[in-house]
Amino acid sequence: VKLAASIAMNPHYHPYSDLSSPHSPSPDNNSYPQLTSHHNGHGNSMVGSMDGQQGFHQINNNGGPINVCGGCRGKIIDRYFLHALDRYWHNSCLKCSCCGAILVELDSKCYTRSGMVLCKSDYSRLFGNSGACSACHQAIPANEFVMRTTSHTTINNNLNNTNNNNQNGTTNINNNNNSQTIPQHHVFHIKCFSCSKCGSQLIQGDRYYMLSGSLVCESDWQKIVKTTTTNPTNPPLRKGKVGRPRRSRD
Repeated sequence: VKLAASIAMNPHYHPYSDLSSPHSPSPDNNSYPQLTSHHNGHGNSMVGSMDGQQGFHQINNNGGPINVCGGCRGKIIDRYFLHALDRYWHNSCLKCSCCGAILVELDSKCYTRSGMVLCKSDYSRLFGNSGACSACHQAIPANEFVMRTTSHTTINNNLNNTNNNNQNGTTNINNNNNSQTIPQHHVFHIKCFSCSKCGSQLIQGDRYYMLSGSLVCESDWQKIVKTTTTNPTNPPLRKGKVGRPRRSRD
């Protein structure tokens, strides 16, 4: 697969902000598929329709009605529980779909995308930390020329016992192991668009590989292939060819 970047003024390319503009607010980006979430066979509302940053708060159930947990589907008999995503949760059941962290222990906010409930760290890692270079993690000023590419990340959805349904092919579901492959967009300062192994600058026309989210030049990739004792394509891998830089947008 060839990946290329272009000057934003070129009318034959989509605007940068349509894909992964470093100045588009990450929590409000709804470009990913909306997936219906099912918990242990029980259908629920569209998690995808609420994609982005979501707040939640704790409730003191002092003699109130007994609610059903949106995670385990069990009755909530605890005095304190959570209200999030239009559902009620045991404190320990509202977890990040990637790392399994109990979200109430981290923050009073969570993030949703592609039918997943995520902590801030995994949301930024998977869907791009808006405004930051994927290599140096420093802010990218508006209208600066940048390089962009895409890799794919596979996550295991068993942490939340949630089965997601593929709707439009953008997100792939492996029903055998309940794993999900999602695109992860990367944006770089031009000076940071370099091989993670040898540090050489990748320029237009160079071939490179995205290996587990890191840039690898073709020369170092061949060394990896020769020295590795396992299949080098096991990690998330994307092959590309460097195109022209394009300008970021406000």
